Amino acid sequence: MITKGELKTVEQETRLCWLGLLALTAKAYRFHFVIEDKKTANPAVVLLLDDPDEAANLRDAIRGAGIVAETVGNSQEASALTANENVRLLVVDEGFVKTASDCWQFRKDRILPVVVIGSSQEREGWERVTTVEADAYLSKRTSLAEQVARIKAMLRRY
Repeated sequence: MITKGELKTVEQETRLCWLGLLALTAKAYRFHFVIEDKKTANPAVVLLLDDPDEAANLRDAIRGAGIVAETVGNSQEASALTANENVRLLVVDEGFVKTASDCWQFRKDRILPVVVIGSSQEREGWERVTTVEADAYLSKRTSLAEQVARIKAMLRRY
């Protein structure tokens, strides 16, 4: 019987073998490419939530779904990070968006969907989203799996 540790070692060795083979093939045919590590790659999803633990849980769940995500602590950091063209979605806590101009400050003159996450009921949340010109609303009351599924659906749409 193979243990999880042994299986993980075999998977890592197999990955390294394939990367080596790919590098040799690329060198032989003079291809140039870059392999990005998910930890250092630019995020596709930026999370700006008021609760750091909640933000970390959602970020880890999104990363578990294979999407590069990063958390920020304030609106200025979010604005700076969303200027990057690789960012495709911003998930922001309802406390950070009071007016439509708050949502537009994150967009940086481009199409960037903004999802507001809050503790309101779905209907109240949707009314708030239309007021601040965000693109969608997520309730904190839904499960983490459903939140990740909705974020993945937003990424597919945009």
